[in-house]
Amino acid sequence: MIRKLFLPEVFAELAKAETFEDQVTLMKQQHSLALLQLCNYAWNPDCEFDVEIPEIKKDTRPIGFSGINLFSEIRRMYIFTKKHSPATPKKKKQLLYTLLMELDSTEAKLIVDLLTGEIRNYPNFTRELVSTLYPLIPLPEVVENKADADLLDRSESITNTVANRPKSIKKPKNAKPKKQPVG
Repeated sequence: MIRKLFLPEVFAELAKAETFEDQVTLMKQQHSLALLQLCNYAWNPDCEFDVEIPEIKKDTRPIGFSGINLFSEIRRMYIFTKKHSPATPKKKKQLLYTLLMELDSTEAKLIVDLLTGEIRNYPNFTRELVSTLYPLIPLPEVVENKADADLLDRSESITNTVANRPKSIKKPKNAKPKKQPVG
């Protein structure tokens, strides 16, 4: 039976894997909801983070001996995204500080790398690996040349402008509020 590794340990082992098949095998053996969510946050272009990274002191506890770990806390990462967060920037920073202080130092570094986008530069953690393991995660488009990249950027900005324009919905002046049914 294979021991489930903590997420930083998975990435350390992934860096050591020599072939693509070894990488896929390792990731399948270590599959968890937390790993799936981490891959989604790392590679999905709709998951953009908007939070200021606070300064934290280094935790000296070994991995697995902190109060919480990423298997239980990865589900809260939506709080730090641009689109789906209900929190103010100040509250986001406070929540992130609390999260990073509770995690051990290797998991805290993994979260900081995720939030800054540095996780995409981890050895062997590639777009191809994620698309092989989790084909339902939407991945960023691969653009071969600069002209195509500029065209893609312009079309995305037009789409976003159209999607985000205000919708004018006016209530009739004499409209009465609907009564809520009782019971």
